[in-house]
Order: sequence, then structure tokens, then C-alpha cells
Amino acid sequence: MSTIKKLSLLLIVFGGSVFLLLAFLWNRYLSEPYQSRYMDGQNVASIAFDGSGQAWISTCEKTSDYNSDFGVTNTYAGDVGTFKDGVFTSHAGNLDPSDTCVLDLVVDSQGRPWAIIHSTSLHAPVVYEGDQWIQYIPDQLALSEEGDIYSELAIDSKGKIWLGTYDGGLAVFDGQEWTLYDTSTSDLTHNNISDIIFDQQGKAWIATRGGGINIFDGKNWSSITSSNSTLPTDDIMSLAFDPTGRLWIGTYIRGLYVHAGENWIAYAVYNYSFSITEIVFDGRGRAWVADNSAPQPHPLIMDSNEWTTYDADFRRAYYGGNMISDKNGQIWLGSKNERGFT
Repeated sequence: MSTIKKLSLLLIVFGGSVFLLLAFLWNRYLSEPYQSRYMDGQNVASIAFDGSGQAWISTCEKTSDYNSDFGVTNTYAGDVGTFKDGVFTSHAGNLDPSDTCVLDLVVDSQGRPWAIIHSTSLHAPVVYEGDQWIQYIPDQLALSEEGDIYSELAIDSKGKIWLGTYDGGLAVFDGQEWTLYDTSTSDLTHNNISDIIFDQQGKAWIATRGGGINIFDGKNWSSITSSNSTLPTDDIMSLAFDPTGRLWIGTYIRGLYVHAGENWIAYAVYNYSFSITEIVFDGRGRAWVADNSAPQPHPLIMDSNEWTTYDADFRRAYYGGNMISDKNGQIWLGSKNERGFT
């Protein structure tokens, strides 16, 4: 049976104003001893929409403890479910919320959510079928002892599942089998995958943390790197196409760049600490950019070539959470703040 819980913080943006959609703490549902260490609210790890526009939301809390005898031990907690009319309905199914982080949620054309899950015993891509989460681990990718090897999920227009990893390259699932692409088996420039998007022609644009941007049409590879372009770094964190088809590139520390043909626009000075983890566009064509630079990550909005940010209270509430645009062009922001609300 599905359980209903209240979500810690979710913001939805209409037009130019920000409204608080929910401001409730999660009900405490974890058993001891973890409950004594449980934070007031869980981080919203990912937001996705199915074909009907219904929101799926996943959460994650990861706590690391150090022990002189056993080293670092990771503890996980999280949930996944649908959100409607201000109510979150859990669809954890066979997952154990007291020992599972649910990350990078996407929904396929059949309405099935896919996710990356992390727990103390399992690190795997999964899909929700019926009321169960089924593992789809590529045979070519060995699990690391520490886990956390899967970094990114995406679905192309043909329904193929694209799975990025932190150090194992890229795997693509066609519904029958996985195909692995890494630096030893393909022209992929780096095995650390940070983002995957698709253009109108169906080509995959793949951001890497050290190899720039890779473009793959299913047969041929090309790349945009610091050695063959004016891009100042190969450490890329996020990618997005704007409504006019221009490529927006978020980097680690080196800021934001827009690429249109031979022309480049830079939105940060060369050495300014400006790390862009997400880029989305609202119904008015404005860019929403997640700046996760320390000490206070916050979203920035570009309208008519001018940047706007929010006041300190809003920045503390958002604190580097998930950001996505729905089919109506509204921006959804998920909280990633250890205090749950502020």
C-alpha cells in the first residue's frame, strides 16, 4: 500500500514570482537508531514528469560516519513517489526507505520511472514496473566497493536509456541489452559523465568532468574541448539547449558559456568561482541557472541579458537543490537544505 507523507520543501515558480507550494516537514518514519540522526527534512534529489504531466519526486539523505577501525561508512535514506495536489504518495515498493537514496529520476514513454539508487548493499539503475523496482545493471560495469559509480540518467526520443558513470564511461540500453562506450572502446574523451542531453536531430551531447563535451549520433563521435575551441576548461558540469537552439555550458569554477556556431558568450571571468550544476528554461525563454559555488548555492535567472538572484532567505532555502521545467514552462525547485525549510 502506498503511504502518504508531507514533503519538506518544494517551490514552484509562476512567471516572475516565487510561491511556496509546500512548507511542511517530512513525517518521521524511520526506525531507530537512524531516526535519532534523521534531519528535519529530506533533500529533494530529483524531479521528473511523466507524459500526463504528473510529477515524480525522489529524496535522499546520505550520512558518512568515520570509524578508526572501519574507515568511512555511508548511511542512506530516501523515498520516491508522485506529487499531486500538495500531497506526496510514496511508491517505494520493494525499496527500503531507511536504507535507500533515490537519485536522478527520469520517466520513459511508457510512464515508467527510472532511477539510480544507492544503499549500503546496492548501487544500481532501476525501473518501476507494477509496484516493484527492477534492477537493470549493465554487465560491463563492475560495481565499486564504495558504490556511487552511476552519475546520470537520460532518455532519448527513441526510448533508449543512457546511463553515465563517474569513472566507467557511458552505457546505453535499447530495451534488450546494454552497450558500453568508454575511452578504450570508443572516441569518448573521458569516462566521468556529468550530464547527457539530446538535440532535435537526436544526437547525444555528453558533458564530462575532464574531457569537455562529446557529441554522438549513434555511429560517429566529435568533441568540443579546450584544445579545439575557446572553451577555457574541460571540466563540464551541465548542458542545455535554449529555445533558439543555442548550447549553454555550465562549468566547474569557470562559469557559464553559450555556444552558437562559431560565437561564444562568457558569463563569468576566467578565474571566478562560479560552478553551474543545472540549466533550465522557463516558458518565457528565461535561463534559470543553478550556481552551486560555496558558500551559498543559489539559482540565477537571466532575462533580457540581465541576471537576477533572490534574497538571502530564499538562497538558504534552495541551497543547491534540483531544478526542472515542466511542460507549461513553470520552474520547479527542490530543496537541498539540512534544516528542511530555511
